[in-house]
Amino acid sequence: MNQVPAKDFIIPGTSEIIFENERLSFEDLIDCIRMISHALLCEKICNPVGIFLDRSPVQILAAVAALQINVPYVYLDPAYPEERINYILEDCQVDLMITEEKYCNRCLGQKMIVIENLGDYSEKKETNEAVSSEIGFILYTSGSTGVPKGVEIYRKSLLNFIDGMSEVINFSRGKAIASFTVATFDIFFLESVLSICKGLTVILANEHEQKNPRLMTNLIKNSKPDMLQFTPSRLLFLYKYDPDLLCLRHVSEILVGGEKLPLNLLQELQRKTNAKIYNMYGPTETTIWSTVSDLTNSDHIHIGTPIKNTSIYILDENSKKVGAGDIGEICISGDGLARGYIHKDELTARAFVNLNGNTRIYRTGDRGRYVENGNIEFLGRRDHQVKVRGHRIELEEIEIAMCSFENINQAVVICLNQQEESHLVGLYQCQKEIDENEFINDLQLRLPEYMIPGRMLKVLDFPHTSNGKIDRKEMINNFKTNAISSVIRSTSDNTFENKILDVFRNIMGENKNNELSLHSRLSDLGIDSITFVSIIVAFEAEFDMEFEDEKLVFKAFNTIEEIADYLKHRLSILPV
Repeated sequence: MNQVPAKDFIIPGTSEIIFENERLSFEDLIDCIRMISHALLCEKICNPVGIFLDRSPVQILAAVAALQINVPYVYLDPAYPEERINYILEDCQVDLMITEEKYCNRCLGQKMIVIENLGDYSEKKETNEAVSSEIGFILYTSGSTGVPKGVEIYRKSLLNFIDGMSEVINFSRGKAIASFTVATFDIFFLESVLSICKGLTVILANEHEQKNPRLMTNLIKNSKPDMLQFTPSRLLFLYKYDPDLLCLRHVSEILVGGEKLPLNLLQELQRKTNAKIYNMYGPTETTIWSTVSDLTNSDHIHIGTPIKNTSIYILDENSKKVGAGDIGEICISGDGLARGYIHKDELTARAFVNLNGNTRIYRTGDRGRYVENGNIEFLGRRDHQVKVRGHRIELEEIEIAMCSFENINQAVVICLNQQEESHLVGLYQCQKEIDENEFINDLQLRLPEYMIPGRMLKVLDFPHTSNGKIDRKEMINNFKTNAISSVIRSTSDNTFENKILDVFRNIMGENKNNELSLHSRLSDLGIDSITFVSIIVAFEAEFDMEFEDEKLVFKAFNTIEEIADYLKHRLSILPV
């Protein structure tokens, strides 16, 4: 087997990956990378390579192998709906997939490198020269036209990101970082490729440890990583289960980004950990993180200053710089800028523009301003794009998917912020009564799980502004003040069942306008994974018991009654 020379993305001798208690040494990593690189070079590669794998070290090493031989790649999540996977494959013109045997039947006629059969390439000769591509990877984000858009990230941008982040955060060899982020989220690059290229040990959480708060905290406690990267939502998920943050006692750096960091969460981290706390900001189009701030001793939130070879402009509607302290749109230039959106020239031209004729910038659509010491304060979006659990979502994409269901006339999705958490609510008008379960099932075939609204409500009409547009602000206000909001009021005379409902009251609050019974569905209450953890923790404290691991997953229960029945069994109130 020929050794593939690698000028960039070199793995130092201290790099390791730990997955499900198995440690892959530096030698193991290099062997796997060489085998995948060799297999790639035995195939004819003209387009980006698809990486279609379950969570495992190979998911990381396949990306490194592609980068080392100048082959652009795109991650595909096996949990995505077939419609989305097929769209990405066709949009990227993927003709070669790195996959595993169980997913071979899901490929659309592409050639396949099957991980279980890598040994078959050992005697084959490399027929393909290293591809000379300036693109490192393509990552798909939500699109307002109803389909996702693929962002083409340059190799040079990834290398600049590695260097820039390493200048402001200590990624020293021998340290360990725990990785909980899904591979299709751009910040996974920091926890994976960046980390092993800097000589760190990557502690890779499996799919259960990603979603189960008990398994997550146990992994952190037992493996004692030096570094963690979380979205605020994921940190809140952890905090709800471990309010004293005992699992973070040995962590020296906590990296937070992807959403606005709540001040009270920052204060909890400051009080209960000894870690340096970094707040990061950056859209996918400017390569993961563009700014970093050290908030370890700060009493207010900002997103800091740009990393190397990056500039930030705060511009008004006429693309003029605003005055000091004035609010405008955050625009970014520098080595982190992506090429654009693959096969979407008009969209690229609108988002990536020339400032004063000579500086290429990306218009983020985010509002911000300069504050003291050259730091930047993030002030939210100026359009219908939102962040939920760190994922950037175009509400219009969900609305288009909803309207694809039979008999739906019009649909509007709003994002409610309650107790520092974001919740999607879908509202719709329909010609005839529809089966909501079928409606949800149809959406699950079209959209990733994180884009499915937690609540669906039929409405007679939508409020409109004076110029005839749907008034989203009025709809959000209605949720805060009237019977559309979820409610909790007991309709049971049973003492045990009242205790169950009391827990929901304490977690979610009361509303006098509606009733809630044991038959109420959790999804109808707008409960998400973070609120679910709070409810579970409250039940464990109330009844002095522990939920089984498989019941700590958000979708383990559909109704309050199912939780009550489970508790009865666990407490031996009913025979098992």
